[in-house]
Amino acid sequence: MDNLTQPEAARKTDKAIREQLMGVLKGHFRPEFLNRIDEVIVFHALSKENIRSIVQIQLDRVVRTAAAQDITLVMGDSLVEHLTEAGYQPEFGARELKRQVRQIIETRLAKEILADKLTSGDRVEVDYDKASDEEGRRRQGQAERQGSQAIGRCKG
Repeated sequence: MDNLTQPEAARKTDKAIREQLMGVLKGHFRPEFLNRIDEVIVFHALSKENIRSIVQIQLDRVVRTAAAQDITLVMGDSLVEHLTEAGYQPEFGARELKRQVRQIIETRLAKEILADKLTSGDRVEVDYDKASDEEGRRRQGQAERQGSQAIGRCKG
C-alpha cells in the first residue's frame, strides 16, 4: 500500500484508487469482514500549499491566545516557511504541525511569560533565521519602546 501515497497515485481518479485499494483489502481480509465495511473513503496527500494554510491557522490561534494576555505576536514569513517545510510529510499529513507549533512557539513563549520576560503590553516578533537554524523572538516592551532586544534564541 506504500505506492498509494506516491505522486502518480494522486493523479488517478478516486474510483481507480478505490478499486486498487479494494484489491489490496481483499488480499488481506476475509469477505465476511469486508462486507461489514459501508464505504471506503480516499484521502489525498496534502500539498505544501495546504500545509502552509494549516501552519497559518495554527499560528493565528497562538496570536489570538497571546492577544488575550495583551501580548502582541507578529509571526514572520520565514517562520511560516520553516514550519511548512519541517512539517511537510505527505504520508503523515498535518499531524506533526500542531506539535511543532507547540514546541517551537507556545512552550517557549509560556516559559518567558512565567519568567516575567514577557508582560502585558509587549510586542513580540517571532521569526526563523535560516542561516543559524534558529527560531528567535524580538521583544519590544513598555519600558524599552525605543529599541528592541533579542531574547530566547532557540533551536527550531
